[in-house]
Amino acid sequence: MKLYLHAQPFGLGPSVLALGMFDGVHLGHRKVLEEAQRIAQAKGLGLAAVSFDRHPLSVLRPEETPKLLTTNTEKAKLLNAIGVGALVLLRFDRDFAAQEPEEYLRFLKEKYAARHLVMGENHRFGRDGKGNAETVAGLAQRLQLGLTVVRPQALDGAPVSSTRVRQALQAGDLAVAAGLLGYLYHLQGAVVHGKGLGHGFGFPTINLGVSPDKLLPRYGVYGALARVGQQVYRAVCNVGVRPTVNGESPSVEAFLLDFQGDVYGEHASLALLDFYRPEMRFSSTQALSAQVARDAARARRELPKPF
Repeated sequence: MKLYLHAQPFGLGPSVLALGMFDGVHLGHRKVLEEAQRIAQAKGLGLAAVSFDRHPLSVLRPEETPKLLTTNTEKAKLLNAIGVGALVLLRFDRDFAAQEPEEYLRFLKEKYAARHLVMGENHRFGRDGKGNAETVAGLAQRLQLGLTVVRPQALDGAPVSSTRVRQALQAGDLAVAAGLLGYLYHLQGAVVHGKGLGHGFGFPTINLGVSPDKLLPRYGVYGALARVGQQVYRAVCNVGVRPTVNGESPSVEAFLLDFQGDVYGEHASLALLDFYRPEMRFSSTQALSAQVARDAARARRELPKPF
C-alpha cells in the first residue's frame, strides 16, 4: 500500500481517483472502487482512493461524529486487499472544508494528477456540501476531468451505507453487518495489560488496545476467531464495561480457547462471528465464572476450528 498524506508528493502520475470517506470499505464502496479500477486499466492510468484523515463531522459538527468502522490503518489494508494499492489521506480541517467544489477539483488535478474521478451518487464535498453528483459534472467538464458517478449498491431493498452497518453492529446483528461489509467485523489492536481479574476465576483473557475512534458493537459477549501473530484461536470476547467487577470504561477482552502464553505487546485481531448474550451484572464472580464456562463450551461447540 502506497500511502500519501496531505503534504506529500504524489508519485503515481496521471491517475483515476476514487473519492469517498470509505469508512468500512463496504459493498457500496467496493462498487465505486471496482469502477475506478476498470477505468484505470482501460485508460492505462494510475489508481488511488482519496479519503480524509478524520471523519468530516469531527470538524464540522463534533457532537454528531460517529465512531469509525475502520481506522486509517484498517482502511488501507482493506483497500490493498481488493487491489487498490494507493490511498491519499487528506487533512480535513475548517480551511479544507471551506473550499468551493471547483477549488477542490483543481486541487485534485494539480496535486494528485487527476484525469478521471469516480464517486458515489451520495458523495458530497466542498463548502456546505455543494459538490454533489448534480453540480460536479459541469465543473469536471470545465476542468477537463473525466467523471463517473456510481449509483448506490442495494441490499435487501435499501442502499448499503456505513450508517446501516453501524446500526446493525449496535444491535448486535453481526450477520447483517457482515452482509453489508462483505467480511466479518474485526476489533484489533495491541495486547495490553488489564487488571488480571480473569486469572482469578479461571479464565485468563487478553485485553486489546482498540482505537478510541473505533466503533464497538453492542456491549455483550461474542463468539470470535482471534488471530495473534500467525496463530488463530477460537475465542469468547467481551465488549463492554464489565459491571460485575465494577469496570468503568469500555474494554475489549477475549478468552482464547486452547491457548497458554504471554503475548503482551503483540498485535491481535478478533473477527466477530456470533452475538451470545448482552453484558450483565452477576451476583458474584463465581456466577460470572460459571457463565463464562458455558460461553466457552458454546464457542468450542459452534465456532469453526482454526486451520
